[in-house]
Amino acid sequence: MEPVAIEQPLDITIPESKVILAIYLSVPEVDNDRRALNTINGMRRAKKEGRWMASAPIGYVNKIDETGKKFIAIKEPAASIIKWSFEELGKGVLGVNQVWKFAREKGLNTAKKNFQKLVKHPVYCGKIVVSAYKDEEKKIVPGQHEAIISEALFYRVQGIIEGRISRKTKGVTIVTDEAIPLRGFLTCPNCGLKLTASPSKGCRRYYHYYHCNSACGSRFNADKVNALFLEELEKHSLQPGIGEIYKKIIADVYEQEAGTFKVDLKNITQEIKKFIDRKLRARELLLLGDIDGSEYKVIKEQCEHRLDILEANLAALKNELPDISVILPQAIKNIENLPLKYQEADISGKRDIISSMYPENLVFDGKSFRTTRLNSIIGLVYGLKADFRQKKARKSVKNDTPPRWVTRERIELSTH
Repeated sequence: MEPVAIEQPLDITIPESKVILAIYLSVPEVDNDRRALNTINGMRRAKKEGRWMASAPIGYVNKIDETGKKFIAIKEPAASIIKWSFEELGKGVLGVNQVWKFAREKGLNTAKKNFQKLVKHPVYCGKIVVSAYKDEEKKIVPGQHEAIISEALFYRVQGIIEGRISRKTKGVTIVTDEAIPLRGFLTCPNCGLKLTASPSKGCRRYYHYYHCNSACGSRFNADKVNALFLEELEKHSLQPGIGEIYKKIIADVYEQEAGTFKVDLKNITQEIKKFIDRKLRARELLLLGDIDGSEYKVIKEQCEHRLDILEANLAALKNELPDISVILPQAIKNIENLPLKYQEADISGKRDIISSMYPENLVFDGKSFRTTRLNSIIGLVYGLKADFRQKKARKSVKNDTPPRWVTRERIELSTH
């Protein structure tokens, strides 16, 4: 039994009919291939125009405008959580998995592997990725959608993830217990290892201790250590009323230090210009026939990769040089009320204060703290306070001595 088409009947017994049958069967397949090719070209053209051509990523939602064009718009609260995640990663303190856990607690519903891909996707800084196709190279173009984060923050996070930008704090254990805010920030005075912390059950309640896991057995009552740390903060706080003096001094020092940043900015800008010129020279050599297409492609890829890194470093460096006139008044105010600010902060805020003040761990010997390095601003304030105390002491001695001399001379004169 053989099928027979009503509109296009074929007699299969005739050998030449097989040619006609092959044409009938191949035409729909060719039509499908043409439709697929048109779809691919249309999607690539839309991507090159900066349009997102898929289901909206986390933090966005698919929408249609008045003309019928599809676009993605910011969706809350996921967008705010993603922005917070990038900002935390940009600080260089927490790792990707740690930030993912906190983001989950805030309500971001995504798996760990998906989050690891999420923080590497340029869609969140307003960019669209156009993948490589045939002879076309992969490229990143500006998107038509609203960015959740800045381009500078995105490239800074990529630098931290890839290890090109060093993290500020390594190996600090994150805790949520209010009783042990210094956990991960203390170093054992005996063996030099990092102190951990844990509760010990007493008769009526738990008692917390900072202790060393090595054989040295260092162990300190957390309440005592926390109280002594408040006294330590008092050393670095400013007396009310003299903030204006410190503000002027710090502004002058900052202007001097800013010179180093300006030199770095100039060096990076020159490096960017050098690689742009190199790419242009390679293009000229290709046009002249001195190099072939494969050699030009290698040079171009190397230059573009290096330019991405340099531009990210340039953006990160610009972010590290804020307008001090805006932040300095609030910073001085915070230092004036440093112990109070610390006491009023939650556990996360307390750890932020500690990590910002002490770039390296504190050594606690049971009575006092010491560290090899302070935050530059806090160290400057502490040094200025020491200078003021010394000058005040010298002035006090100088003012106390002359009256005794004058009195003695007056007695001698009256006697004579």
